Amino acid sequence: MASGFTGESSHEVEVKMVAAHRAYVASLTTREGDGAVDLFGDGRSFKKVQRKAKGDALALPNSRVDVHYTGWVVNSGLIDDKLLATRKIPFDSSRDRAPLSFVVRAGQVILGWDVGVATMAVGEKAFFLLHPDHAYGQRGAPPVIPPNSFLLFEVELLDVRPANATLLTTPQIIAGIFVLLITLYYVVFRGGSGGGPSADDEPPPPPSSSEL
Repeated sequence: MASGFTGESSHEVEVKMVAAHRAYVASLTTREGDGAVDLFGDGRSFKKVQRKAKGDALALPNSRVDVHYTGWVVNSGLIDDKLLATRKIPFDSSRDRAPLSFVVRAGQVILGWDVGVATMAVGEKAFFLLHPDHAYGQRGAPPVIPPNSFLLFEVELLDVRPANATLLTTPQIIAGIFVLLITLYYVVFRGGSGGGPSADDEPPPPPSSSEL
């Protein structure tokens, strides 16, 4: 199917977008000392890969991603053993709850995440060291993040899909199966009588992740 006024198919457009995105990621410079990627080209916020991606599924702009993360307030510096040793108790982590889901480059998360996650592919795990201007800035996020704080995040990209795609969560699936079994019971064994679940019955909402 042709796309827009270009006469190109949607597949051709997607191929060009992926190629352009790969070129952009490859163009990012690295700094001496720790080999971290300069996310904004201004020497203030950096990304260092811990584990390489398992495939080619890129977190393209306007795609929906699922990530696990842990965040710490740190001093600025190289992403090395010295910095990692200064980490205290995390101010937040998704590891004990559901992954965080958001749309890339849609302003749903802090700027350092919007740019940093857009350089990742599924299966990749990386550290982001973010300048306050690319995080919570002069205001911070009291009481856990003081004003003008440098933040270190460990981010793992779990999944990428179109922004308009929806996936059922495990609680929704379990609730749906339960409703189906009850409905079948009333239909088969009670002849449809007895006031089974009505059309207004809905499964419980899925657990929500805290916003960054």
